[in-house]
Amino acid sequence: TLGGLEEKLSGSAEIRIAGVPTSISYRASQGRKFAYLQLSDPTGAAEVAVFDEEMLAEKRDLLEGKKALFLIVDARKDEGGLRM
Repeated sequence: TLGGLEEKLSGSAEIRIAGVPTSISYRASQGRKFAYLQLSDPTGAAEVAVFDEEMLAEKRDLLEGKKALFLIVDARKDEGGLRM
């Protein structure tokens, strides 16, 4: 579940999450494209940064859709909070 992820994680780990995309924001920096994907489930919401340009292009329909996604992400918790 997305709710309580920050409390459950200490340090860094590869985690599995699932949620429905609620929004996606595309950005570019130094010529590289990336996106911030907002996911939600009945317990909460989370933001995932996606840096794989090839995956962004190939899976755009899924990322912008309204069907639940299952993701394996690198997550870490630091002073700034949870980062995925």
